[in-house]
Parts: sequence; C-alpha cells; structure tokens
Amino acid sequence: METTLRIEGQKGQIKAHEEGNDIGELTFKIREDGIIVITHTLTYEGYEGRGVGKELMKAAVEYAQKNSLKIYPLCSFARYYIERKPELRDLLV
Repeated sequence: METTLRIEGQKGQIKAHEEGNDIGELTFKIREDGIIVITHTLTYEGYEGRGVGKELMKAAVEYAQKNSLKIYPLCSFARYYIERKPELRDLLV
C-alpha cells in the first residue's frame, strides 16, 4: 500500500493506493497557528478492515512531525488512533 500527499493552499489530502487503485483518503486543513485539523478519514468500500485508515494516519502523523505541526483530530477515527498511541499524545491539541 502506498500513500500520496497533496496540499493546495491550506487544504490537504492523503490518498492510499494499492495496485493502481485508490482505496482510501484522509482530508485535513492547516491552520495558520501550526495546527493540522484532520477532518475526515475514509476507507473505500471493499477495502475495510485492511489497515487503510492506519496507513493514512501514519502518513498524516509523519507530515505533522516533519513540519512541526500539532494535530487536532476532528475526525473520530483520527482521535481514536492518536489516543491509543501514548507516544503521539504530545501532538494533540
């Protein structure tokens, strides 16, 4: 599984791909105060239960860490993912 990141202005999207097919996406906004707001995480039909959401979140966390951003997980999946990983809690707003 691969992920790609696309940012346009203050909006961004991470897409998951497998064998040339899009299989999920995560959308976010970057606030001027250095906070990335994760608004939605979606695994496409037929790909549920295969860790797509986790891969999307790993990519989002990596982006936030690389760019010294804090994370506000508006999306319930994103919040659940981060709260279950004590090593990431310092990223939470």
